[in-house]
Amino acid sequence: MSIQSAIPYFHLNGRVERAIALYQRVLGARTETLQRFGDVDGSCPAAMKSRVMHAELRVGSALLMMVNSTPGAKAGARQS
Repeated sequence: MSIQSAIPYFHLNGRVERAIALYQRVLGARTETLQRFGDVDGSCPAAMKSRVMHAELRVGSALLMMVNSTPGAKAGARQS
């Protein structure tokens, strides 16, 4: 069995909007989904409400996914 495709999921600390703008400008990416923490959980802390919980960008036939990780989270650290 060989891997035919993969979908990268970028965990960015508060920089999803900047990454989206860059990929749109440089790669011609199209935002297909953008959901914020406050859209899903109105009781989340105010600092989290505007952070991106999940974003999907289409670049040609490829799909890229992104999230703004929780403030203070270390890369690769598991969130409980």
